Formats: sequence, C-alpha cells, structure tokens
Amino acid sequence: MNFKEKLNKCNRFFDNMVVLLWSSHNEMGSCNKDASRYLVPSGTENEVTYNSKPRNSLRVSDHWNWYASTKKCSNEHYIQCLSVNAPYARKREAEGKASKPITAIQVCLLGDDDKYHVVYGEKYDKKTKTWTWIESSPQILATEMSC
Repeated sequence: MNFKEKLNKCNRFFDNMVVLLWSSHNEMGSCNKDASRYLVPSGTENEVTYNSKPRNSLRVSDHWNWYASTKKCSNEHYIQCLSVNAPYARKREAEGKASKPITAIQVCLLGDDDKYHVVYGEKYDKKTKTWTWIESSPQILATEMSC
C-alpha cells in the first residue's frame, strides 16, 4: 500500500468509530489545523490541547512523537502525541526548536499510561526495527471503549 491508501484506510476505520461511538464520544479536528482528528469522550473536549488529550480517546494521524518548540511547551522533555508503536522522537535540530515528527499512519487509543497505542494502521517494532500493518474490528473496539 502507498501512503494515500494507508491514510484512506485509517480514515475509513476512524469514520466507522465515529458512527459506532456517536452517543458517547465527539469528533474534533486538530488544534493545529492539520489532518489529524480526535474522537473524545463527551464532556472532555476542553482537554484537547497542545499538551494533553483525554484518556479513552482516538487519534488518526500521519505524524507522531516529536518534541514541541519550548515556546509552545515549557517541558523540553515532553513528546507530543507519543505513540509507543512508532519510532522514538528525533533529536531537536537546535535548542528550543521542535523536532520533526515521525511519519506513521495510525489510529491510536490514548491509554491510562497517557501514551497512544495503535489499534489500526502502521505499527513499528523497536526491537526488530520493522513495520507491520494492524487491523482490528471497529465493533469490538467500540464495545471496549464504551465500558
């Protein structure tokens, strides 16, 4: 699959989740005006900020794991949109500057550890340094997220 096909598949999966969770979650666009989207538990919309997202929320995106500019986030060690299933964040090009994000097309669930875990899309194994494609059932995931 090429980049566009992977992104289309992830967006279709995410759209299915929006339909399945319409009564308990709300869809939101990115605060950065990029193509990322969120599906957050109703009532937690104000938790979607540059530095935080609500637990039990989904994010579909093509970019993960970067250090923000210290102008946007004073914690220089904080990694934006940390996916445990993508390569480690790149080093900053200069002090205080943002690092370049890791390109990975994923739908991820934000867990109780405040890290994203892939539920659909590209998954990187840090030990073997290989990528695989993960597919899951929207119906099963929706049931798990509703509990």
